[in-house]
Amino acid sequence: MWTPNPSAWSRSNGHLCAWLLAILVMLPAGGCNSSTSEDAPTVSQGQQASSSDTHGESSIAADNGARESATTGERPNVVLISVDTLRADHLGCYGYDRPTSPALDRLANQGAVFDDASATSPWTLPSHASLLTGLFPRHHGLLYYRPISRISDFTLADLLAAQGYETAAFVNSMFLDRPYGFANGFDRFEYLREDTKSKMPSGIFAEARQWLTRRRARPFFLFVHAYDVHSDYRSLPKYEQQFVGEYDGAVDGGTVQMALLAREGQLDDDDVAHLVDLYDAGIRQFDDELERFLEQLQAEFEHTAIIVTSDHGEEFMDHGNVLHGRAHFQEVIRVPLVIRAPGIPPGTRIAEPVSIVDVVPTVLGLLGIEPPGNLDGLDLGQTWRSPAWTPPSRFLFSEADHGTQRDGVQLNGIKWTVRHDNFKMHYDRPTGRTELFDLASDPHERVDVAGQETAAFMRLKDQLDRYLAGSRERPTSQPLSDEERRRLKTLGYAN
Repeated sequence: MWTPNPSAWSRSNGHLCAWLLAILVMLPAGGCNSSTSEDAPTVSQGQQASSSDTHGESSIAADNGARESATTGERPNVVLISVDTLRADHLGCYGYDRPTSPALDRLANQGAVFDDASATSPWTLPSHASLLTGLFPRHHGLLYYRPISRISDFTLADLLAAQGYETAAFVNSMFLDRPYGFANGFDRFEYLREDTKSKMPSGIFAEARQWLTRRRARPFFLFVHAYDVHSDYRSLPKYEQQFVGEYDGAVDGGTVQMALLAREGQLDDDDVAHLVDLYDAGIRQFDDELERFLEQLQAEFEHTAIIVTSDHGEEFMDHGNVLHGRAHFQEVIRVPLVIRAPGIPPGTRIAEPVSIVDVVPTVLGLLGIEPPGNLDGLDLGQTWRSPAWTPPSRFLFSEADHGTQRDGVQLNGIKWTVRHDNFKMHYDRPTGRTELFDLASDPHERVDVAGQETAAFMRLKDQLDRYLAGSRERPTSQPLSDEERRRLKTLGYAN
């Protein structure tokens, strides 16, 4: 049963502190008028989805047959859910003490939770390209908002379509729409325009539920991307009543307002605590939508792999700023990763560092499909198939920040991080500044230990140099149209 367990919550006073002011300029974020194609189903809240049947021809030939489910004799279905802007440390299954995620917590208890999963970028486009290709941004090449025809030689949708899977995607961000190559490999692809001003749920799960009732009788791959948690922080009154404490300030959770107040140093502790309250209310609203989706999927549970993750987190003045996109600190790069699938022992937890590039090879491993040879990720299924196995020590990268303002100029792609075990190095190209943090003793990245841990510092610097020198050929891109530029400005992404 996926029944909510509501409980009252009172916020403890003074639980967050503001940090140093950092420069941040974002342009207004607001709703977009929706567009529709002829065959798109109606969407709730007055929005419409643009849809198409865009089953891209896979460049990967069918390989080994998928592993059959022990209970059904069929290959498992795959459901991949990406929750935009979701911090791992704001979920109950990651130790958060507010009831933001009861449905996700129950799902997590039935499968595996990866305690230390990292995104590959602090914003939507590059991270999702990594999630669906198993490649770091430097290797898939989709770093910034430049339209392309295809992300890579293959995506997870291509690979599963080649194995006979019915494939469908329901996405809620313009950066995952067709112009950025994400529709390739999907039989059914729908983009529901984001409306950051609405308090209502986005409707993306309603679209996915409707598709489940119409799908064909064969294994399916369903990708759902939800924008509900992303700013502006808006949710229905019942959620705000549960999470939002007394507050007499002017902060309302709007993207533009947050950015300007942070830039001007006008966010105090009460303001930040209020923003966290609004954010948490949005998570709980999303979680109830997830619950309704899981209820409909219940009949398929025993032969369905369900993966829930995010593309990045969110800043709440942890390092002097708000929102995301510019910094690579853990509040932005650490993301949830929950996998519930046939064969995974309930209550499995993995502490070793992993990355969202591991999702593609892990899904392929669950299905018994040989992965392509050039993936950056690992099959994490070995952690439950071979109890003595742990993910090997390796280097994990993040890059492709955007929108940093310096001397009145907006800069993109100026920062990188490389992670090895507990050490994480930050590199800022324009200033040449490097910092090293020991996440074991300093999980919030406050103390630079580069001067004390010289061996670790040189090891990570060498690997970052190798990574930056190893760029693969980037996909051919097209200039942005005037309409795309207008929408980027509306959502606060471009100057």
